[in-house]
Parts: sequence; structure tokens; C-alpha cells
Amino acid sequence: MNVARLLGSPTVQQCTRLVASGRVHTNHSSSIRHPHPISFHSTSTSTSTFTSTSTSTSTSTSASGVGETGPPVEKKVVVGRSGKVYSLRTVKIVGAIGRLLGYTLQKSTAVTLTSDYYDRCAARFQVEKEFWVQECGLPDSFQTWFQVTQLHMWLITLRFRAMEAPLGKYYQQEFINHSFLDTEERIRGPENKITKGTLIKNYMKILLHQHRGLQTVLDYAISRDGPELIQSDQLLAAALWRNLFGAAWGKGMGGVKGIFDSKDDEPSPKTPPTPPSDMKQDQQLDEEEQHSFENDVKFPETLERLVLFIRKELVRLHHISDKTIVTGQTSNDQPGLTQFNKI
Repeated sequence: MNVARLLGSPTVQQCTRLVASGRVHTNHSSSIRHPHPISFHSTSTSTSTFTSTSTSTSTSTSASGVGETGPPVEKKVVVGRSGKVYSLRTVKIVGAIGRLLGYTLQKSTAVTLTSDYYDRCAARFQVEKEFWVQECGLPDSFQTWFQVTQLHMWLITLRFRAMEAPLGKYYQQEFINHSFLDTEERIRGPENKITKGTLIKNYMKILLHQHRGLQTVLDYAISRDGPELIQSDQLLAAALWRNLFGAAWGKGMGGVKGIFDSKDDEPSPKTPPTPPSDMKQDQQLDEEEQHSFENDVKFPETLERLVLFIRKELVRLHHISDKTIVTGQTSNDQPGLTQFNKI
């Protein structure tokens, strides 16, 4: 049995003849959903390529009894992204099965694009590591990476919420799915080397609470926008201070000790005082305390930079169209969704 003929696909010989003819195809749109981007091609006397179907001709009998070739019969086919040709019947069957399983073109596209969007958010800590570690005094740790990633994810999630239904819901859910799948892989990875299932489960619960907490307080902060944005900026700064810095400068996130901590430089009551004769050691301690206090003084400026960064991002995301999000295409006039400003 000829499978190509059964499915309505062109044979190799037919495709070869079409290529040799040099004819060009035209496109016809279709609303059939398919897991992969597809396009319809219709053939006519002047339309055909290797990726489209061949034209079938009808034969009529004239009065003299001589058979004459009539105009070509138009036949529709589907060309997948890889260039493979499918019959219209095959596409209808696959599309019907996909819809029964809840698998649509919109959802499959959301899965693919949000994976790329998340990867770019997850890379922001490494891109601006000098700012987060050196200027903010946060430890170079998994916890720091997670909170910084969640901050950038929150900005992207805001834009997803503004999309038309049900696209916004698809993109939000897949975006979060990618986040926690990657987070679990990092926990199990070579840097953390945690393999016990109960520990991983507990860590994931804690991180989920942190994710929800950060999203909630930041949502509340921007919801209080007034004419002068004073109250909203104060709430944003407070939310960042509590979540990213553990509500204490120099202690890092969640109570994790950072690189600047003037309190730890103070001698313990149980530690004997430094001998007065050791002037060099006293000078080193004074320099360390001075350096730490300088960063303490600069900390409000760091919070201000983070608040300004959020404000700039909200304006930038407001001007990105839904079409740019669902296609992932960028241009000079329309930058990409994850082209973040520098803090």
C-alpha cells in the first residue's frame, strides 16, 4: 500500500518535478491548532514548491474523443517547521487528539517561550554579581540567587497578568513551573549535593513560601501608587529590605551573614582585649570598622537604586506588546521582554 498516496502527501517523483518546474507557492491561513507551528499551502497552475503538494489534473473528453487535460485540482497540505509535508486529514486527526488532551498551540508556545524567559531571569544574579555581592554585601549563595531571580520573575509576571485571557494564565503558570523545576535541580546539583527526599521537600516548601511572600508584598507596594508615589516607594524599599536583606543590614538574606557586618568586628566579652603594644592590629581593626560603617551609610542609596530599577522596569514592560511576548521576536523599536535595565 502506498502510504504517501493514502495520506495525500506527494511522492518523491512528484516533488522532484515540482522543483524542476520552478513554480512558487502561495500561503493560505488556517485556524487548526497543532502542537507545532504549521502553514497551509495551496497549489494552482502557478503555485507549488518541494514542500507543497503536487497538482493533480482532471481529464475531459472532447467531441472528437480526444482526451484533454483540464485545469489542476487544488489540494491543501500542511508543512511543518522541519519542512515535512502532512496531509490535511492527518493534521485534523492530530489536532483533534491534542484538543481532547488539552494540548493547544497556545499552551505549547507558552511552555517554550517561558523557559527562555526564565533562563534569562535566572542569569541576572551572575550578570550583576558585583552589585549584589560587593555593593549590597549579600553572600554569594543559593539563597541570594533565588531571591534575586524571584525579583526579576515578579517583574515579568506583572506583564503576563496584563495579557488577554487565557494567555496570561498560561504564561504565568508555565513560568513558575520552570522556576521550581530548575530550583529543585540546583538543590540536587553538585554545588548543594542534597539527595534526601524529605530535606528537598522541606526546602521546596520554604522557597515556595518565600516566592509567595515576595510577590505579595511587592504587589501591595505598587498597588499603593499615589500622585507622588511616595508611599509606594517607601513600601517597595521596605519589602526589599525585609526579603532581600533579612530586615538587617550586613546579615544577608534570611539572617545569613554577609560580607559587611560591623557588629561581628566588635570584640566578644570573653575575648581578652588586644594588647596596647600591638598598634598594627589596632590600626587594621579601625580600618575594617570604618569600611563597614561606610557601607552602612551607603545602604539607603542601595535601596534607592533598587526602587528606581523597579520603576524603570515597570515603564519598560508597559510598552512591550503581547505580540512581542508570544512570538519572542525583538527589534530596535520593540525590545525583548527580558532586556532588563542595569541596576
